[in-house]
Amino acid sequence: MANINGTDANDVIIISTTNNNSLSGGDGNYILYSGEGDNSLDGGLGNDQLYASNTTGNNILKGGSGGDYFNINNSSGKNFLDGGSENDAFSASYTTGNNTLNGEEGSDYLYIYHSSGNNLLNGGSENDQLFAAHTTGNNTLKGGTGDDVFDISSSSGNNLLSGGLGNDQLYAYSASGNNTLKGGSDNDSFHLSAPSVTPSVLVTQTVDGGTGDDYLSIDYSSFTTEGITSTFDTVTNQGSITAGTYQVNYKNIEQLDIFGTANTDTILGSNGNDFLFGNDGNDLLTGGRGNDYLFGGEGTDTFAFNNYDEGVDSLYDFDPIVEVIQVSAIGFGGSLVTGALSTSEFTIGSAATTDAQRFIYDNGTGALFFDQDGSGGAFTQVQFAHLSDGLSLSATNFVVV
Repeated sequence: MANINGTDANDVIIISTTNNNSLSGGDGNYILYSGEGDNSLDGGLGNDQLYASNTTGNNILKGGSGGDYFNINNSSGKNFLDGGSENDAFSASYTTGNNTLNGEEGSDYLYIYHSSGNNLLNGGSENDQLFAAHTTGNNTLKGGTGDDVFDISSSSGNNLLSGGLGNDQLYAYSASGNNTLKGGSDNDSFHLSAPSVTPSVLVTQTVDGGTGDDYLSIDYSSFTTEGITSTFDTVTNQGSITAGTYQVNYKNIEQLDIFGTANTDTILGSNGNDFLFGNDGNDLLTGGRGNDYLFGGEGTDTFAFNNYDEGVDSLYDFDPIVEVIQVSAIGFGGSLVTGALSTSEFTIGSAATTDAQRFIYDNGTGALFFDQDGSGGAFTQVQFAHLSDGLSLSATNFVVV
């Protein structure tokens, strides 16, 4: 075993043996290369480069102080990398072992790509970037403090992402494993998409926004076999979105964006201000609570409302020739009867002019109101939707359930 200590100069130290060696960099800016054994590399002070690439040993690489670069590409051993202070960068592509990458202090860049091992990535303090895209192992990514970015896109393992403190961004586009994404505290955003190749078994993405004002975006446009079905509990703030064998379970999300499939989708919003896009197919869109934005897309779509006082939803592409607005008789009240709306219960204008009128469309502004007693005066009309102005809307565009 060789113990090699550098000077205060900027040196390059290369180990070419299969023994177990120790390299220490000293105070300069060092470039350290490990051999095939189980090696220990310590950069010390300065901005160092530490390599254990194309090796089979189990190596320990420590950057120390300074902004350091670590590379263990194409290694098959179990490696431990520690950045130390300042801003460090880690590269661990095409590895097969179970590696640990610790960013420690500073804003660090931790990158694993096409790896089959079960890796641990710790961002540490400040604003870190943690990537485990195109991997097949079960990886754990921890952000720590700071505003961190996570990415496990196109991975197939079962990964755990934990944002911790800070405003974090978590990406899992086309991820086909059973992944858990946790935002932690502060305001986090989650960005998911269904894989283009349908999973052979059910896979579930579990998303927990934690505290703060959190955002979840899910794109199902590449999913071709089945449409979306969704659920949401207004009390627990938990919901699920399923298309075939790809499922997303979420909770503690304040804003939800869903982009539907080319099939028939049933898309349900959350308690917040959501964006729902049906895409192709004959879709059912329910915004729920909040001021939601509803786009039916291609196809003949239905826009549903459970109550008149859950916010004002914007219907951006409502087609009065073929599409309908579905309302709940129980939620709206006003002696509505299930089935088609009678012509006497609808009017165009700014307010009801008879006791029978319940739905009022202002074709000058696009506002759609509901009044439980028409012109009776005991109930003040409430706007619950906004459509384009100038539509040829009529009672035939409403159905009561």
